[in-house]
Amino acid sequence: MYLYHYYYWRVNLIITSLLLAGGEGSRLNSATPKQYIKLNNIPMICYSINRFLNNKKIDNIKIIISKKHIEYFNEINQLYLSKGIKLDKPIFGGKTRQESVYNGLKALNKNKPDFIIIHDCARPFLENKVLNSIIIKVKKNFGVVPYEPINDSLKEYSEVKKNYTFVDRKKIIKIQTPQIFCYKSLFDSYSNSININNFTDDSSIAESNNIPIKFIKGNENNFKITSSFDLIKAKTIMKKNTVQYRVGQGFDVHQFTSGEYIKLCGIKIPFSKSLLGNSDADVALHSLTDAILGSIGKGDIGEYFPDDTDVWKNKESSIFVKHALNQLKKMNGNIVNIDMTIICEKPKIQKYKNKMINKISKLTGLNITNINIKGTTTEGLGFLGRKEGVACQTIILINLK
Repeated sequence: MYLYHYYYWRVNLIITSLLLAGGEGSRLNSATPKQYIKLNNIPMICYSINRFLNNKKIDNIKIIISKKHIEYFNEINQLYLSKGIKLDKPIFGGKTRQESVYNGLKALNKNKPDFIIIHDCARPFLENKVLNSIIIKVKKNFGVVPYEPINDSLKEYSEVKKNYTFVDRKKIIKIQTPQIFCYKSLFDSYSNSININNFTDDSSIAESNNIPIKFIKGNENNFKITSSFDLIKAKTIMKKNTVQYRVGQGFDVHQFTSGEYIKLCGIKIPFSKSLLGNSDADVALHSLTDAILGSIGKGDIGEYFPDDTDVWKNKESSIFVKHALNQLKKMNGNIVNIDMTIICEKPKIQKYKNKMINKISKLTGLNITNINIKGTTTEGLGFLGRKEGVACQTIILINLK
């Protein structure tokens, strides 16, 4: 109780993190040690380093590596140096995970922190919520460890009965990292243990030395990457997390002039007038072009295709859409859906909608089920109500990968 009260009332507690990055990753069958494999073009180890660097409650970060991986670590260090961040000199680990942790604890013995956090760098999906929670709760406990419940049914093999018997999964949990402890308690637990390699995690060593542990709910995505299946799962999650969605809006209007048809979405619609414009005056495709450009922050149609030059005179507006689509492609973007509203009193577009949708589908490569075109009027109000022209508003959703 004395220790609890001592840390509970102190304000400036020193918290040091030990990031374990010394594993070989042999079960992954990779030439590159797993902690240096890239996820979304970023080395796996960097996700843990960044998470701890960005937490203001953590004072120091020590990284434990294998001597054989010093070149990999130096590359990581250079990456952070280029950002003005100098990582501490690494601590060399032992033959096993527990020996590596013990090396780390001994390296800190001269400048003992109050608390020590131990985390596997093979868990790149650690969330701030879990990290902050263990830090807050350790002031009232000797150690705090996150866990996840078991959802699968379990069986245990009985040597006596020579068969599998039922196991109550409610009594079993999966342990995760980061785990936080009073530094002195964990150091003494390691020092007093006869064989630390009999254990697979730090909380078990602490408990074997009668150190009480507080267990809190972790996060199911905070899994350890061990097998090739885990790596595929991690890449899938990373891809999902890194997809960025954006909305683009385009609006255009053209007035009527003499003629025999108008073009909407590349489809000729017979009418007693035409639309006035430098190109083919396809107000719908102009609106779509601006929506695409707007979704990626690339200005508007007039910046690329000014109407005060004859270069684009009578050109098909599909050229403009294709240009915008190329800009989108350069940013690894895709259109998710298109919602277009054509506004005019006449002509009525209902019977041409399917043709227009098919035309846009061919132009953009988007499935027709993701394209919607609506026609509406202004109920006789304004220049559109006076039948002076046609307007179009387009809203699109895109994703950037």
